[in-house]
Amino acid sequence: MASALQAHVDHTVYVMRENINKELKQRESLDSLQGKSDDLALQSNRLGLKREARKLGWNAIKSRICLVSSVVTILLIMVILPILTLISQHGKQYEVKK
Repeated sequence: MASALQAHVDHTVYVMRENINKELKQRESLDSLQGKSDDLALQSNRLGLKREARKLGWNAIKSRICLVSSVVTILLIMVILPILTLISQHGKQYEVKK
């Protein structure tokens, strides 16, 4: 009877060790999958950041173009307006002299 009981205990210990080994293998597989998933997520974030950086770069360029255009327009108005008033006054003086 004792040997039957010992055989049953030995078999139970064997099954428990097998279960522990299977669990360890599954954990290794899950850790590997988690690592791959993290790598993919990081790679995806890098691509998204590059895309956002390009958008921000274009927005900065557009803003600069608008600013430069505005400054050039104001300068042209400041230069052309006095010239037009001088031409207008010159034309009136010319008509008066006739």
